[in-house]
Amino acid sequence: MWFQAFIDQHQETIIQGWLEKIESEFPGLYNLIDLYPNGKKYFRLLVDKHIPLAQHPLFDTISIMCKYHAERGTPVEHILHSSHLWRAALLENIWSYVHINRMDQDLVWDVISILDARIDEVQRTICRLYWDYAQRIISQKQRKIEELHNDRLSLLGKMAASMAHEIKNPLFAIEGFLKLIRSELPCSSHAKINSYMDVVEKEFEGLYGQITSFLSFSKNSGTEESYMECSMSEIIDQVMRLIQPRTVNEKVVCVKKVEGDVNLIVQRVAIQQVLSNLINNSLDALKFVDDPKRITICSWEDLDHYYISVSDNGPGIPEELEGSIFEPFVTGKKHGTGLGLAICKQIMEKNEGNLSFSSRKGETVFTLTFVKNGRLGLLKRDIALSS
Repeated sequence: MWFQAFIDQHQETIIQGWLEKIESEFPGLYNLIDLYPNGKKYFRLLVDKHIPLAQHPLFDTISIMCKYHAERGTPVEHILHSSHLWRAALLENIWSYVHINRMDQDLVWDVISILDARIDEVQRTICRLYWDYAQRIISQKQRKIEELHNDRLSLLGKMAASMAHEIKNPLFAIEGFLKLIRSELPCSSHAKINSYMDVVEKEFEGLYGQITSFLSFSKNSGTEESYMECSMSEIIDQVMRLIQPRTVNEKVVCVKKVEGDVNLIVQRVAIQQVLSNLINNSLDALKFVDDPKRITICSWEDLDHYYISVSDNGPGIPEELEGSIFEPFVTGKKHGTGLGLAICKQIMEKNEGNLSFSSRKGETVFTLTFVKNGRLGLLKRDIALSS
């Protein structure tokens, strides 16, 4: 058959022609001496058309090549274009052979059709294998990044454990002295001072809760706050009272739009911490805008969910941070730790909720979503039945 005679005579010419085209298309990018051995194998894969591709003794060459180039980061279009160059090199030499030997062109078209189909099959195999290897490499890199994050969190946990011991001792002393002050105050002064003492004690509870949450986040362990039935509007009111001194001092208008109320089973202090953190983030963002500065806290519900949103008219979240804003150590603040929103996200997930956001220039909205009848809702039902 003419095709076998053609291959025997022109194998080296075709391979060299392919190498020259590679150098012309990608000057200086690839070592032609290194490419030559694989070029010979690739050539056999194409021209041994009587052997099914997957059964060819050199089929593994494609997998090895894809693995090498995926690890090297070779653009997949370079690999695919090399197949196009094989097609060009083969056709040029086939038509030259036909012309020199004065062959009937009708004898050639069937072979060309088979070669085209073979090259297409090789290209499909390359795409599949290259994609598989690229995905594995991406997964490996993601695991390494996660390991680095976990190492940092582990170190942070050890530091936090040491710091917590130093912080908790004076906190317990403060708590003790607050109780002593309450017990020794004259009855006539109770009404006047009790409200201030309540605020101090609430702040103490919040600080203690934040230390506990920080430890829980960084060590993936620690004391868990218990779940209890809470009025969500009361949580909003409590946080707004605590945040009021700062809003007044920084001349920020804080608007509350609460539609009704709902009782949910949540970690009360933790949810207050989330809401407080979001409002404080808004206050930080509003430092960079002119008056009027505005924060709006809204709540509403539908059949299955209860929502609380915190919005501000600040500059918005930088676009490059939007995809990773809830990841540890990601922050847009000059002196931020990048843990606040990560902890908030974790708290919401522990409370069967979700924390999401939308942002554009002039408006950022963070939304807390709570499930009404989830696992914690069933806990509420069980509590009611047992009482």
